[in-house]
Parts: sequence; structure tokens; C-alpha cells
Amino acid sequence: MKLKKTIISILIVVMLLSVAGCSGSTKKPKNQLDGTFRTGSQGLVLKFVTGAPPPEVYEGDRMDASIEYVNKGAFDVTSGYIYLGGYDKNYLHFDRDMYSGISAKGKDEFNPDGNLINTATFSLGSVNMPDNADIFPQTIKATACYKYRTYAIGKACIDPDPYGIGYAEKVCAMGPPQISGSQGAPVAVTSVEAQTSRNRVQFKVNVGNVGGGTVIDNAAPITDCDSKLDRTQIDKIDIRAKFSDNEMKCEPSTIRLTGGNGFAICHWEGDLGREAYETLLNIELDYGYRSSISADVKIRRLPGKYTYG
Repeated sequence: MKLKKTIISILIVVMLLSVAGCSGSTKKPKNQLDGTFRTGSQGLVLKFVTGAPPPEVYEGDRMDASIEYVNKGAFDVTSGYIYLGGYDKNYLHFDRDMYSGISAKGKDEFNPDGNLINTATFSLGSVNMPDNADIFPQTIKATACYKYRTYAIGKACIDPDPYGIGYAEKVCAMGPPQISGSQGAPVAVTSVEAQTSRNRVQFKVNVGNVGGGTVIDNAAPITDCDSKLDRTQIDKIDIRAKFSDNEMKCEPSTIRLTGGNGFAICHWEGDLGREAYETLLNIELDYGYRSSISADVKIRRLPGKYTYG
């Protein structure tokens, strides 16, 4: 009888361990459950593949410039460009200087870290260099240009009578809407200030370029944005906002950044009801974006090979 009880106890322990193991294997990461993948301050991120280009190469050798690009933000890139430049095109003749139609899926609940890697390769059949030079230093620059969008969603308190005491208990108090410090994009809503009255709600939306690149006017083309943009086509962001399904009027509707920062006043006028309530404030920012990386290459002449003019 005692042996039988011992065997039963062992079986129960084994069953419990098996259940624990199965439940652990199916558990999802926290950021897949609560939507926190929409964080960070990056969009399309570029990186040269190791050895392409190499740090040194000899005249006459073949050379590739291969760029890995991954979307670390939370909006899909569907038709971007990668340009190659920075080098002397009289001596280095790559098979192309632009890749069009670049696409990269953004972060989501299935790809919360943005780790889907794509590659663009530029090939050079034979490296050349100037006469009478033993070393020819060059810089290879890769520039990405693409359209992007920032979604910022926060909890807001709408109180038609913020200073009144008609209701003994309010469900919320007026204050800055709760929006996270980053929204998974290189342009972010940095803070929001709220103000309401009986028939009007108003938000001052502050935005900033947090990605380290250049913001491009959403109305400007991103083709040739590596070299042909002018001052009127940069540092501009289109903004839209709504709360409780009410479209707001934002002034200006296109924000101009100064020193990387700007703002718009978004307001709505109408019947806000009689008492305070909580709702969601939705803000969308549309823009183009440009970012670059570079790599240095030393082109060396083969020993004993000289060309004199």
C-alpha cells in the first residue's frame, strides 16, 4: 500500500512538470500581449555587410557594396530608395547607384524587434585609381529615402467643466494626455498639453525629429532625395488628430520643425456633454525620411605597378 502511494505521488509530480513545461513553451513574450512593440525612435536602419566594401582593396580587384536594411519602426516601408554615393565616379563604376522599390515590414506583434533583414548590393567589376597615386582613399555612402508614419495614441480626459464641482466624483481630471515617449518611428509626439471648456477641446501637440536623420516634406518626392532636396522640402510634417471619433482641426496642418522640434494646435468645437469622461486621443504624423551610413575604403596600387602621365 505504501509503495502504491509512492508511485501515485511520483506520477502526479511528473504530470505537473509536464504541464508546466508545456505552458512555458506556449507563453508569448510580454510585448506581443500588450502591444508594446510600438516603441523606439528608428525607422529604416542601414548597415554595410562586413567586407562589402572591404577596408582595403587593390587596383583591378572586384568590389561590392552590400547594404543590409531592416525596419526598426512600426510602419511598413513600401516604396523606398537606397542611393550609393560619396565616391569619385570617374574611377569607381558600380553597376548602379540607386535601388528603387525598397520595401521592409515594420515591427508588429509577430516581429516585435524588427529583425527582418533585406539586402541591396551594388557591384563594381574592376577598381580603378588615379595615375601616380599609391593609395586612393574613398568614402562609400549609402542613403535611404522613404515615406513613414507615426501613430501616437494616448488616454485623454475630456472635462466640459474642469473647474466646476457639480459632480461629487469625476472619473478623471484634466491633464496632459498619457502618450509614451516613443512611438516606434523617427518622428515622435514628444508631449501634449490639453485644455477644454464647455464647447471646445484643444490640444497642443509637440513633435520632434528623434531619429537622427532628415525629415522630408510629405508632399515632396523622395526620388533623388540624396542630393536634390532644397530647404523648402525638409523639416515638414503633416498632422491629423481625433478624439472619441471626432476629427479635429490642426493649425498648422503641416508642422515646420525648427531645431528639430515643432508643434500644432488641434481643436474641436461642439457639445462635449455634461460630465468628464476618458477617451483616446489619436495622432498621425506623415512625412518622408532620409538617413545615411558611410564606410571608408583604401584603394592600393599593386607593388611595382606605376602609371606616369
